[in-house]
Amino acid sequence: MQVDSCDYERARGDGVTAKSRFRSFFRFRLLTLLVIVGLSAGLFVGVRHWLYTRPIDWIPLTTKALDQEVGGSSPIVVFVGADWDVNSILVKEVTFQDSRLKQMFRRRAVIAFYGDWTSNASPEVLSLLNRVKRRSTPTVVVYPPDGLSPQVFDGLVSPEQVMRAIDPSLTFNEDQGR
Repeated sequence: MQVDSCDYERARGDGVTAKSRFRSFFRFRLLTLLVIVGLSAGLFVGVRHWLYTRPIDWIPLTTKALDQEVGGSSPIVVFVGADWDVNSILVKEVTFQDSRLKQMFRRRAVIAFYGDWTSNASPEVLSLLNRVKRRSTPTVVVYPPDGLSPQVFDGLVSPEQVMRAIDPSLTFNEDQGR
């Protein structure tokens, strides 16, 4: 005996057709897929934003730690600043908060050291300042990979200067906005 779809639906007694059940199932699957894609995209954008905007992970400056890292495969940036120095605050809050610079730090695995010269009593900071022949804050020292000689900046330094010291092949338009 052959049963057509109308007989089957009448036999079930619920009045729901196979076609409407398929549509409901399809809509549910489509909605589920859209929710998953939307959440994935939101997660991707959120993680990417977090990676490129989170603060730089500063390592407290010690001569031993710096000497171990110099000559390695990662660039090193050393920032010596003081809480009482307006220029140090500007460099820390403007230069090192630049999203392009933070992105470069993440992509190039830059090792970032911070030397606090607030009390002028740190022998570690004094040792570094003597090495680079400086006695002021702020001082930014960029060691390229493979132990090449470092570039030293004192006073106000722009994100572009630090990025060029990390990667000399970079070029910037003079009118390029932030």
